[in-house]
Amino acid sequence: MYHKKLIPLAFLVGSATTATANQSIQDLQSAAEAIRTQVTTALNLSFSSYKRSNSAQIVEDQAIQQGGLTQEQVDKYNNALTVVKKGVYKNASEVLYDEHIVAMDNLHTSIDVLVDAASVLSEVGVVANMAADATTTPEQEQLQEYVTINDMSLTEEKVENFNNSLVVVETYAQQAGAFLAGSSSSEVTGAIDNYAANSGVAVSSYTAVSYTQSMDQFIIQFEAGSVTISGYTGSNLVTAEELYKEVSAYN
Repeated sequence: MYHKKLIPLAFLVGSATTATANQSIQDLQSAAEAIRTQVTTALNLSFSSYKRSNSAQIVEDQAIQQGGLTQEQVDKYNNALTVVKKGVYKNASEVLYDEHIVAMDNLHTSIDVLVDAASVLSEVGVVANMAADATTTPEQEQLQEYVTINDMSLTEEKVENFNNSLVVVETYAQQAGAFLAGSSSSEVTGAIDNYAANSGVAVSSYTAVSYTQSMDQFIIQFEAGSVTISGYTGSNLVTAEELYKEVSAYN
């Protein structure tokens, strides 16, 4: 027999969320509603019996116990729950787009870190300006005095922080662009959706997804395997030359 701790009745009789068109969701909602109704009935039977017992009335056998959960109800609910857990509610395109959003958030953060690392190197700009203006001997001596009194050297830590920040920015920039491109590629999304369907797993159950620019390769991993897709987003590549040409106007 199944026993439940009594909980406020108002919680049990709260309105249900409208089900989606997906049959497995509807089945789960139906099974859950049946359980909720049964538990509510059991609580009401118990409350009513309390009132009657205090009035010298005696409830008959099984009158309250009939509010218990049946094995059929429990099995129906648990089975529906299992189906939903294994259901496919998000396709590969949606998964990759979600990963694009995550990568963009990480890219924003990594650029902030890069800006901080670059600000530490702003002293180099001061030296550059002073050196450009040091055209006379007194000015050159002033520059010499300034860099002697003030520590204007580039330490290994400062350089590593800056260079490492660039690596992180590049990584997230590649991921963000690739995941967005992949989300709209029927070849990429089709390969992932087909793998999931043939393996009997939900696309949303993936454990990791990565992109390697040098191979134009996506790898999406699941608990029991992975799928690799290569060579479908090369047309989206931005070369270093193109990027440098674009930013040259900013310098």
